[in-house]
Amino acid sequence: MSNTATMMGLGSGSAATQAPKTRAYVACSASARFTALDISDPSNITVLSSLYDGTILNDIKALDLDLERNAAILVSSQNRIITVDISDPTNMSIIGSLQDAYNLDDCEGVKVNTTEQVAYVTAEDDYKFTVVDISNLSSMSVLGSYSNSTYMTMPRDVVFDASTNTTFVAVNSPGRIFAFDVSTPSSPAYVGLLTTVDLTSALFIAPDLANKTLYVTTHTGSSSSVASVDITSPSSMSVLDTINPSGQDECWSPAIDLTRSVLFVPSNTGPLTVIDVSNPSNMTEISYQNIGASNAYAVHDDATSTLYVSWTNNIKSFDTTDTSALVELDALNDTTNLYFAGAIVLA
Repeated sequence: MSNTATMMGLGSGSAATQAPKTRAYVACSASARFTALDISDPSNITVLSSLYDGTILNDIKALDLDLERNAAILVSSQNRIITVDISDPTNMSIIGSLQDAYNLDDCEGVKVNTTEQVAYVTAEDDYKFTVVDISNLSSMSVLGSYSNSTYMTMPRDVVFDASTNTTFVAVNSPGRIFAFDVSTPSSPAYVGLLTTVDLTSALFIAPDLANKTLYVTTHTGSSSSVASVDITSPSSMSVLDTINPSGQDECWSPAIDLTRSVLFVPSNTGPLTVIDVSNPSNMTEISYQNIGASNAYAVHDDATSTLYVSWTNNIKSFDTTDTSALVELDALNDTTNLYFAGAIVLA
């Protein structure tokens, strides 16, 4: 069983089996920073440390954690995958970096498989899905990749289902979900493709893997939506339902509370929408409020019913006990350590 951390777009499992999260890790793209936060008290978020490297950490787009080895795995638009030692969150350090303009050109998404010690990476400008060997954190190497310049233009988020050895990739243009069999890491095999207007400009995925459902955020011009996708059979995926969250023209990176089947969808213009996904075939909006966020990333700690949202220079925490009216717990604004805060994971 993988022990990768709760992250933007990734479910956190049952609160009954998980302890409350105490740390958050944030990629700050434009400032070339990777920041660790103390969230042991959600009403008092504090910075533990911030790692800066103007070259290696420039424009980090996504991250995941390998907690078995106390490592963070980051990917950037500068054709890099980076490993960071987080054993001491007050004193983090870079372990290794692999730059590959052919297989990792403009990385957008990453998911770690701790069992196989590989990372699944999407490379937007190469139209690629790439598998990277991270068994040696200081000396990584590309194992294999899949490329399709016709159908996989702008691959974005990626999710791994360990029960079927399948990865799912959201493709932004024109809007698709790819499924790959990754049983053989050196040769990821295409197994399924879902193309529909309901997935136009797909961006991010929040998975409920226990129920074989992906929640995909999309945007088209001035409208935006969330689509629920049935992945029971990766070779024949289907859209179950779509919903247009109130006040949103571009849904961004969502979080899911798997214990209550609730989806939290931030946007690029301020709103945060809460959606009941207990019936994926009939999603319903619970509430909507403007939290002032733009291009926001959300992650949820199911054990404490706390939502964390990161954007620009900000991290906000919310008590989600009452999903009809979220309560803001803390708002940390830091123009140095959180400058252009983006992707966020919890541990």
